Amino acid sequence: MDFNAIVDATLTFVRENRGFVEVTLFWLGFAESLIITSFFIPASAIFLAIAALHSAAGGDFLPMVAAGTAGAFLGDIASYWIGWKYKDRLRGHWPFRGNPNLLPKASAFFERWGIMGIVLGKFVGPMRPVIPLVGGVVAMPWLSFGIASAVSSLVWSIVFLAPTFYGLKWTLG
Repeated sequence: MDFNAIVDATLTFVRENRGFVEVTLFWLGFAESLIITSFFIPASAIFLAIAALHSAAGGDFLPMVAAGTAGAFLGDIASYWIGWKYKDRLRGHWPFRGNPNLLPKASAFFERWGIMGIVLGKFVGPMRPVIPLVGGVVAMPWLSFGIASAVSSLVWSIVFLAPTFYGLKWTLG
């Protein structure tokens, strides 16, 4: 099978299964923002690939952004809740037990940047799920956290979907 046949088969599959794009992006966004799963799933890179395929298959941009944003936002909420619920007990559990500097570094980052730290932390891979967790640990007011998380999730989703979605359209004309 030659390369063009593989590309054609892939695009046909994506066109015939467009409904799964948003579901997949939602769960990837959720997993990327959740403290437990984020370390195992390279969702940011997968976002880029899915956007390129979806663009080439004639898909729409905004539903992808909405799905990725919703997943990332709910993952942040879950991480915040875990931090709020378990506070100091977290130090004795994975991934903090094996990397004792992770929580103090995230705390220092969070204290320095506050609400803006939620937004900035979304773009620092290892900090992405840890910053919302620390927000919960320090009992950041829910409304402030929610607004910062919603904004950062939206911006993150756009940043990791637009380049390949629109870049491919500009390349192909």
